[in-house]
Amino acid sequence: MLNHAKECAIRSRYHLSARGVRLFKREMVRVVALFALFFAVLAGMWFVLLELNQSMTFYTAFRSAVNTEEEVSPDELGSSLKLEIARAQEDVKKDLVSTYLASCLEGSLQPTSADMQSLLASAQQARNDMGELWETWTDQWGIESIAYDLARVTLRAALEQDAGLLDRVAPEAALALADDLESAVVYSWADDSNPFVTYNAYGDGHVVRTDSTLYELLGWMLRIGTVIAIMGGPVLIIATSLRRPLVRYDALYEMVRAVVDGRDQLPDLPDDVTEDRAMVEDVRKQQEQRERAAREAEGRKNELVAYLAHDIKTPLTSVIGYLSLLDEAPDMPAQQRERYISSALNKAYRLDEMMDGFFDITRFNIGSLELERSRFDLATFCEQLADEFQPEAARRAIQIAVSAPEETDIFADAEKLFRAMGNIMRNALAYADTNSVVQVIAQVDSTADSAAEHKSCGNCSIAVVDHGKEISPAHLERIFEKFYREGSARSASTGGAGLGLAIAREIARAHGGDITARSENGVTTFTLTIPQRG
Repeated sequence: MLNHAKECAIRSRYHLSARGVRLFKREMVRVVALFALFFAVLAGMWFVLLELNQSMTFYTAFRSAVNTEEEVSPDELGSSLKLEIARAQEDVKKDLVSTYLASCLEGSLQPTSADMQSLLASAQQARNDMGELWETWTDQWGIESIAYDLARVTLRAALEQDAGLLDRVAPEAALALADDLESAVVYSWADDSNPFVTYNAYGDGHVVRTDSTLYELLGWMLRIGTVIAIMGGPVLIIATSLRRPLVRYDALYEMVRAVVDGRDQLPDLPDDVTEDRAMVEDVRKQQEQRERAAREAEGRKNELVAYLAHDIKTPLTSVIGYLSLLDEAPDMPAQQRERYISSALNKAYRLDEMMDGFFDITRFNIGSLELERSRFDLATFCEQLADEFQPEAARRAIQIAVSAPEETDIFADAEKLFRAMGNIMRNALAYADTNSVVQVIAQVDSTADSAAEHKSCGNCSIAVVDHGKEISPAHLERIFEKFYREGSARSASTGGAGLGLAIAREIARAHGGDITARSENGVTTFTLTIPQRG
């Protein structure tokens, strides 16, 4: 029973796995579609963010809206910081004047003040003193770079002689270069306690404190949100998509478990897998059929116990009775003694035959039947079969007629085939009418079997036909089952234990063939067929 339940569960899981593959494919298509939609939306959002980031108007307005600025009094600054700012202002002015002087030296601008004209004259004199070296350097590094370096050297020499020259020429340079010196940031530093707070010193000397904490916080939130969207979106899609088939599988396997456990009420299924209910119901019906067959087999085995008690007890009682009579009457007449001894011996032979049948069917159940094939003449085989059972047939005035092709060899295990045909013949003689004829008909057909692994030379069939009481169709379907005996005319009273035909079928199937039975109008035919390979 347990094996049947396991087989049912395995078969159910196999069919459900095929169904699950189809569901999984459909879910994967859905996942791919969701991924495509997700990345399309993400790409669109990224494009919009890039456009907004490249728009300086939006960027400046947004930053100005979230940043806070306040002017810091110079008195709040330390002396060292003031010195750094002054140096930075001076460097910015030097760079601005040097750039202006280099442009004048190149000829793109003209100085207006006497101080600048004097600086330009000094620079031109230095250029003339360089001679060919100037041409070489300008060709190698460019006139803009050489002119700027010459302007820086000229300004440094002039400032050594006149320290106030820088403040006089710086406004002219800023005006000529259109540079707002007062609004230019000349020095910046960060607050030690808050990295998002910066200080900017401008060219005119004022200092502004800028707090970008909110701006940076929003920026980090945007970055973290983008990462979560990129990583969390697919995870959410996958989790949601995988949950749907898992819910289906849980429902399906819960139904299979209910079927295996034999529960009458089956759980409900999701709407999209209700079609599987019919398949599970079919599996359930098959399981019930197997269980019913197992119960019937168990019942037949229980009946066998009673049959064994009867079949063994009856001849054993006779043997004991005859031997007891012989033991109690040592002066019994010789003729009567011989009759008792013969009867006891026949009963003992019958017991031995029954036990052989039980041992054979047990051996067939435990392991495979090993064959020892050889070639032998079919007609001779059938004649020997008839001769073997001629005495038994004569006791009931039954004739045995043999019809077999001459000089036809077959390839089989002669001993085991004789055993199988003997069981069939014994069954026929037991149930045939008195004064009737039992026919043994053998033939070999030449039907080719192109699908076989080896080339076929036809099938050998041996039929045994008897005339007696007809076997019902219901009994014909089960007559080859182990321990099965018909409950009417072909019953235990005729002596069988229900194993002879089962053993015959095992031998036929070991040869790759089978046995069939047909009973119509009182004519019963058992046909054993085995294939012949070339």
